[in-house]
Amino acid sequence: MEKIQCPNCRSRAVKNGFQSDKQRYKCISCNKKFHLKYTYEAYNKHTNSFIISLLKEGCGIRSISRVLKISKKTG
Repeated sequence: MEKIQCPNCRSRAVKNGFQSDKQRYKCISCNKKFHLKYTYEAYNKHTNSFIISLLKEGCGIRSISRVLKISKKTG
């Protein structure tokens, strides 16, 4: 049996239903719910920090959305 870790606190997670035909997991410690692999890149944990660093470098919203292949309306 594969042990799933929470991406937030690294403790054990258990299965917690489905969402859009994909398995959801719930952390036992922090009760955060997550997927192992997201279809849309904007939901990735590291995408937000990457967007912030690109904004600090002076990139515009349109160029960031083009580089990361996400929508300009992602908020």
